[in-house]
Amino acid sequence: MLPFPTNFVDQPESIKADSLSNDGLQSLKELEIKGYEVRVGLSDDYSDTISRVCQQAAILEYCPNDIAKRFHDHTVTAVWLTGGRVVYLLVPSGSKDPNQLAGYGWIGPKKSVYVPEGAVTFGVRISEDHQGKGLAAPFSKVMLAAAASYSTGIVWLETWQSNVSAVHVYHKIGFVDVTQKADKRLTRTGSIVDDVRIYMVRK
Repeated sequence: MLPFPTNFVDQPESIKADSLSNDGLQSLKELEIKGYEVRVGLSDDYSDTISRVCQQAAILEYCPNDIAKRFHDHTVTAVWLTGGRVVYLLVPSGSKDPNQLAGYGWIGPKKSVYVPEGAVTFGVRISEDHQGKGLAAPFSKVMLAAAASYSTGIVWLETWQSNVSAVHVYHKIGFVDVTQKADKRLTRTGSIVDDVRIYMVRK
């Protein structure tokens, strides 16, 4: 297994098709038909774009930690990367403009008391300009297939019950619920609402 990356890269690289499982390869081809490709690695310019994208209303509503603890600025992101996260980028095919970023995601080691068997956590986001095109599921499958080069641990995630579209995507790509926990959720407007955290693993 390769070690998880811990630094910025000069230039993200396109995912190599021959490194993917059949499921990952089919999903990569599905994205290509839609006009997108997947790259791995996080450069300074793409980090800047992610900092803007993660403040979009649809992402900020359920994922405030993206701008607060992951992609606030280069310094914050550099520290976050030291935890061993591999970052994936969804971009229009052939695009060299970071401002055209269609989505981003990551996979890296993390434990949770709510998912004892889980070893690796996962996150995926699609920019508002590219939502509604059926990109989240194939992008996620490519990420998960590519990440097999870094870890064979069980992948887990947590999401909010009210984030219906995300829950649907996660179930679609093979995640199953492990447990739920009633909790308070901070919204993008700063209010606090009652919600339920759902913890899932991919079988």
